[in-house]
Amino acid sequence: GTRMVTLHPILSLGCDVVEENCRRRMKGQEESLDASFFTCEKLKLGEDVVNWSYKAIPVWLYTRVRQSTKDGCSVFLCFNSQCSWGGNPSAAVGEDGFLREECVYCG
Repeated sequence: GTRMVTLHPILSLGCDVVEENCRRRMKGQEESLDASFFTCEKLKLGEDVVNWSYKAIPVWLYTRVRQSTKDGCSVFLCFNSQCSWGGNPSAAVGEDGFLREECVYCG
């Protein structure tokens, strides 16, 4: 999938697919690639690789995961077992173009 490297974590994305599936397992729900649309890995660049520091620099590698949507739309699953949406994926990007990190049905 598509990859992006950042110098700071993107907190507004919500949890990655590994964290979401951990939450789902703890609630007795099945794991799914639709739980979130990305993975995130914290890595360190070698020492003395930038001109503003001699220390190892942390970076975050975000990778888009393949999901069940046919149109390539980014989705996530609500982990609330009482959600009326019934475990169907919700679009991660709203009609307004902004990211969602909460279920639009049970919020």
